[in-house]
Amino acid sequence: MVEVLKKDGTVVLGQLTAADAEALTLLVQHPSTVKGRLPKMDKDPTAIPFADIKSTKATHKFN
Repeated sequence: MVEVLKKDGTVVLGQLTAADAEALTLLVQHPSTVKGRLPKMDKDPTAIPFADIKSTKATHKFN
């Protein structure tokens, strides 16, 4: 998992799936918005340009 702090102050937490010269791509989990369905977490890829990133750090979760 990676925690990205953007220049506007928002924090994005997700799984790092790709990195290239322009951006990082994270797989971000968010609650599903389908009505009538049981709550479930959806995963969407999100590209964040390096110009918008203030800092990035790796996070580890132990059970």
